Formats: sequence, C-alpha cells, structure tokens
Amino acid sequence: LDPLSKVAVGNYIGFLLEQGGLDEAKHELERTREILPDVYGYFERLLKSMDGQWADDVLALLEALKDDPKNVGIRNFLAYRLCALGLVPDALAATAPENIPYLLPEMGRPQEAIAIQERLLAEAERTDTNVVGERRGLGLILAITDDYARARPILEEMWEHSEHQRGPYFELLDAAILIIIRRATGDNSGIDELLNLMRDEVRQSRAAGHSTNIISSVDFDEGLTLYLAGEHQEGLELIAKAVQDGYWMSMDIPILQAIYDDPGFATIREVQETRQARESKRFLEVVCGDNPYAEVWQPIEETCETYLGDGNNQGL
Repeated sequence: LDPLSKVAVGNYIGFLLEQGGLDEAKHELERTREILPDVYGYFERLLKSMDGQWADDVLALLEALKDDPKNVGIRNFLAYRLCALGLVPDALAATAPENIPYLLPEMGRPQEAIAIQERLLAEAERTDTNVVGERRGLGLILAITDDYARARPILEEMWEHSEHQRGPYFELLDAAILIIIRRATGDNSGIDELLNLMRDEVRQSRAAGHSTNIISSVDFDEGLTLYLAGEHQEGLELIAKAVQDGYWMSMDIPILQAIYDDPGFATIREVQETRQARESKRFLEVVCGDNPYAEVWQPIEETCETYLGDGNNQGL
C-alpha cells in the first residue's frame, strides 16, 4: 500500500534476513538505494555484519540513529553492540542502565542489574502490567549472576507456567539455565524434558532458516543443547562454528563456567577475542576521527585517547 514507508520496508527486509532469505533481502535492499537511502545505509551495513563484521553492525545502528535520534530502542541495541566490541564504558554511556539490565553483569555490575530488575518487577506489580515477563527477567538475571538459590524458584515457576511448552516466558535459554541450576544442586530430575524443549526450538529455528549474526545463532543454540546433553565435543564444534561465523558469545557469565573451563573452549575464546580487537579498531577508525555521527553519538573521551595513544591513528 505504501512502497515508501520506511517502517514497512525496513520490517520486511528485517524479516527476510531473520528467516535466512539473504538473496531476496539483498534484492529488496537494492530497490531502496535511491528512494530510501537511510534504510539502504542501515541494512547495507547490517548485511556486512552477518559475516562477522561487527563494526558494520554498530555503524548501521548509528545510521539508523541519525534518522531517528530519540529512538531509545536503537540506543539500547547500540549498548549491546558496543559491549561486543569490548567498549564497555561507551556501552554504559549509550543508554540508561535501567534499559539494559541483562547487559550489566557483562559489564561487571551484577548487583546493579539485580536492583534494576527488582524495581521493574515492583513497578509491574503495582500497575499489573507484564508481571510474569518482569519476574522471568529477575530469574534470569539472578541466575547469570550466580544467585541460584533465588533464581531457581522463579525459573521453576516459569517452567510450570509455560505448561512445558515453548512460549513467551520460557525459551531455550531458560531451559539451559534451569538444567545447569538443577545439576548444580544435585537434582537431575526432569532434565530430559528440558533438553527436549531445547531440541524442539533448535528444530524450529533451522526449519525457519535462521542464520547467524552478532546476537543470535541457531548453531550456538544447538551447540549449547548438545553440550548440556553430554555431547561435549559435538557441542563445542557447533559453538565454535557460531563464533567463527560472527556470533558474539558472552565470555564472563558464571553460569557457563563449565563450558569456559573445557580445554576445547580455548580456541573459541581466541577466535572471538581476535575478531573483537579487529572490529573495535575498524569502528574506532571511523568515530575517533571526523566522526560522521557526532550529532547523535560520540565515543567517550577516554576511548579515543586510548585508541590514538596506542598508535592506531593511521589515516585519521
């Protein structure tokens, strides 16, 4: 009805990418080059990022922010991507902490994450709005900050609430965390049921053609499932493929410590750290010089001082 609608065109291309329709997405994108240049600029960089070029993903978000400077959602996504680049202080400065509680443990601020999520839950209960979702959020944050005693009752409640079906309040990540918590407390009951949920979600994602990008990967999901099922080598191989293809895996979450400690994980960590260093440099080459996004976003002063002080100022 409206071929010039940025929202409609952007959503359509986004859905095509989510479903693995790269060729069709590229065709649709090419049609926007002249008529919707900002949409083209965003998705053109986003397509590059799907090959592990994380800097292009962050720059795509900055392109979108130029078009919509007050968009809080874009700033929240920006914080996550900056964290993936290892630019934690910049990630913290990109948006308000209450917008990114799940990211704060990655930034070394676990107690602040818990406090924020507790406030969000209290507000949800006061207004009777999304109480289950916010309660689930608290359970996940408690789990990834290693507070199993408080996390488990919430996640067990979510599991029962979902009636053992994949749903908006219990998904693959929830099942993985609950498996880890049960085993940590010596309880192996119901593990197969949780693993079956994870396998079903992986099958659905593969059937839908989901591809790997910086924040999601069906290879990682399947690798985690296999690892928790005791197939450690096969699981690590798929996790390695996900990271090699550009997925950003958190490297500092206590609940995944068993995977980090596996001798086979060392190479995976090295691959990600190499990409992070390379992509961070590529990104800073753009924004620490004549920053084309200065009107809507700038790195904190210390970031560019460190970058330029390390002799990375060629061509700036």
